[in-house]
Amino acid sequence: MSNKLNSLKHLGFHLQTDMNWMGGVYYVLNLAKAISFLNKEDRPKLFLFYSGKPSQTVKTLMDEIDATQVNMTDVGLLEKVSVRAKGLSSDYNLIQHQCQKHRIDFLYPLLSFHPSHSMTDTKVGHWIPDFQHLFLGHLFDDSEKKKRNDNYRNIADQAEFLFLSSENARSHFLQFYSDNNVTTKLLRFKSLIGKDDLATDSKFSEFETDASYFMVCNQFWTHKNHLLVLQAINELKKNGLRFKVRFTGKFYDPRDPDYSTMLEDYIRTHQLGDFCEFLGFIDRDVQLRLMRESLAIIQPSRFEGWSTVIEDAKALGKFVLASSLEVNKEQMGTHASYFDVDDEQTLAQHMSSVIEQRPNEGPIQGDEERMDYAQALLNCFESCM
Repeated sequence: MSNKLNSLKHLGFHLQTDMNWMGGVYYVLNLAKAISFLNKEDRPKLFLFYSGKPSQTVKTLMDEIDATQVNMTDVGLLEKVSVRAKGLSSDYNLIQHQCQKHRIDFLYPLLSFHPSHSMTDTKVGHWIPDFQHLFLGHLFDDSEKKKRNDNYRNIADQAEFLFLSSENARSHFLQFYSDNNVTTKLLRFKSLIGKDDLATDSKFSEFETDASYFMVCNQFWTHKNHLLVLQAINELKKNGLRFKVRFTGKFYDPRDPDYSTMLEDYIRTHQLGDFCEFLGFIDRDVQLRLMRESLAIIQPSRFEGWSTVIEDAKALGKFVLASSLEVNKEQMGTHASYFDVDDEQTLAQHMSSVIEQRPNEGPIQGDEERMDYAQALLNCFESCM
């Protein structure tokens, strides 16, 4: 492979460690993991910047990345010493200071714009995951909507590069920010999963079950639409079908604390306890093994930017039942069955078909696909230099 990275020698990724947004955590760690797969002579020197002590869950995910290939820097711990020692002004972005120190050529992804981003020679790529607040505004208070609108306006006006995860998200950006000065880049991310990423038999043994089951792997946020799945289960229960739906994810929505209670009330009222299993936040390797051994993956969300769950399913060779969002269709094409976000009858019909027909599994993602994706990432970042 020819080395096309003459202008991209040092690459930096910025990791948010917020457990309430695991999709963002997976996103960045997956990028770092992808780059680390490449041969040393074909990749830039890689840095992962994060702030503060990560949770054990995030640390476990970070440990999956080959530490010999990635330089991990906790900029939070360095903040007080570095800012004072260097005489930096209080509004100087510390990550930019680290970029200057380590001669980072390109830094990605930043979620907000700050004038300090232009204080070094580092090229910066911003990322907007989606525009949910403009379509599901009732889930956000006025201050949060204003914060996002102001931030995205600043990115549109002042940032150099904006990465979007789907054509659907790019169309939304151009719809709401048609008068922009930023160069947009399309970067569809992939989950990188091999057989070695699935839990071993000994670790998985406590999760084994004789029941055939579906998987729903989302945080319990209102827009993830878990209620529709419960309504579909209730329809199938009437037909005497035997199955389970196993749910993973943190059972709490900070924007709607009553949401989980409402789900529990629905399960109790309709006596669905035998059909539902809530596993909470489990280790990533266990979740992937559960997905691989399931009947199919259900993704009922009312809004997505680019679904990590669907990417996981694709990498694992699993069939998907997905809400009929344009972005889901962009992501899955004809390799899924779709249903309207309020149509539990159609979802129930799809689930019944899966139970009866047992769709064949596809192969787990191979090394060649991973390498192709890693090279595509570098080409995309290189285009910003």
